[in-house]
Amino acid sequence: MRQASEDLIGRMWKARDEDLKAFKRDQPALQKLKMLPEVEDFCKRVGFPEVLLQCKILGALRLWLDPMPDSSLPNQSVRTRVLKLLEIFPIDEEWKDLLRESGGLGKIINFLSIKDPYEPNRRQAKKLISIWSRQIFAKKDVSDPYERALPPSSIAQSSRASDKKESMYEREMKKSNASRFFARVPQPASLSFNRIPEESMGDFEEGGRVRTENKSKAAVEKGLQRLKKNRKGGNDRAVSLSIEGRGLL
Repeated sequence: MRQASEDLIGRMWKARDEDLKAFKRDQPALQKLKMLPEVEDFCKRVGFPEVLLQCKILGALRLWLDPMPDSSLPNQSVRTRVLKLLEIFPIDEEWKDLLRESGGLGKIINFLSIKDPYEPNRRQAKKLISIWSRQIFAKKDVSDPYERALPPSSIAQSSRASDKKESMYEREMKKSNASRFFARVPQPASLSFNRIPEESMGDFEEGGRVRTENKSKAAVEKGLQRLKKNRKGGNDRAVSLSIEGRGLL
């Protein structure tokens, strides 16, 4: 399996060199395109993707995606099918080192995600960048989601700053009375009373409604008493009463 993988990668390099020679002679560069079905077949076989990675196939695929000497991109079909192949390979802890050893495959994929004139290729390149980035920049899981988003250096700095603030606070508390520096936040009072205040109980019935009838009766009685006093004093002048009870108080 390993020998077959090394032979395949060697022929991939040779196909790329032959395409460069054909390009310089103004001839069609078709060797990579002819070899693509064989490369796809190898990559889809069980167990071969891992072996191909160990044999540095990423470097060969990077050469297949490199621009031509006049800065033009390789054949569109080659770009499309190679981008699909890159999704087959397993992503593990060694992926970052494999990309580094490929000689710039990540840069080529990033370039295609922006400059490839074929829209599906740009989407596929962005998808590969997203998948690879999750593995490369993955952090160890921690309980605090805020710490998960921060690099370890930032977490250590924030912890030291918090300890420093606490020590300063404790020193200020020892120097002076802490109550001078704080204001109490008013809390809303509960409006559900179990007992009605005694001074106003005469004005309420059960359920909280005011006894308007008692007030009206007391006002009428007070007015009648005043009328009786006026009659005893000799003042027989008629007094006009309104229906609403005005003039009685």
